Amino acid sequence: MKPMPTCCPFRLISIVAVAVVLLPMVMSCNRAQAPADVDKTKSDKPVADDPNAIRLDKTIADYTEAIRVNPNATDSRGVLLCVKRGGAYADKGENDKAIADFTEAIRIYPTINAPFLSVRMMEVCDARSTAYMKKGEYDKAIADCTEVIQLGGKSHSDLGEALAYAGFVSGSYFNRGVCYDEKDEHEKALADYKEAVRIEPGLANNQDFKKRMSK
Repeated sequence: MKPMPTCCPFRLISIVAVAVVLLPMVMSCNRAQAPADVDKTKSDKPVADDPNAIRLDKTIADYTEAIRVNPNATDSRGVLLCVKRGGAYADKGENDKAIADFTEAIRIYPTINAPFLSVRMMEVCDARSTAYMKKGEYDKAIADCTEVIQLGGKSHSDLGEALAYAGFVSGSYFNRGVCYDEKDEHEKALADYKEAVRIEPGLANNQDFKKRMSK
C-alpha cells in the first residue's frame, strides 16, 4: 500500500490564505442578494407628484393641442387659448413661456377682431406685466402697465365697462408704482400709488400699499 502523499506546507498555507481572502467576498455577495437584507425603509413605489402640478400639466397639454389645431382658438368669452395657456404657465412659475404666449396673444387679438378688444388687450398686457415683474424685468413691466392705463383712459359705453376698466387701471398704477419703487424711482412710485388709490379707494386697506406709502 502506497503511503499518502504529504501535503506541502507552503501549498497548504497558500490555500488557507486564498480562502481567508475569498470567504468575506462570497459572504458579502450573498448578503447583497438576500431579500431579507433589503433596506425596508426604501419603497419601490414612485413618490406621488404634486396634484396641482399634474392638473396644470394636463391643462397646458389640452390647450396646446387645441392651439395646434387652431392657433386663433378662443373660449366662450373670446379669450385666446394661448392666453389661457399662458396663465397656466404663470401658475407653474414658468414665466418665460407665459410671456411668449401673452406676446403672441397681443399680436393675434387685433387680427381676429376679438369681441371687447380693449378689455382683452388690457387683460393680456396686465398678465404679461405681472410675469415681467416676477422676473425682475421692471422696464418691460412698466411699459405693459402704461399700455393698460392708456387703454383704460378711453370713454366707456356703460357703467359696467367703466368699472371693469377702472379695476385694471388702478391695479396697473399700483404695479407700475411697485416697479418704480424697485428701480429706486420713489417719487414716480408715490405718484402712481396716489393715483391708484384715487381710482380704487379700497386699495388704501391693502397692507402692501400701506407699507409702500410709508416709505
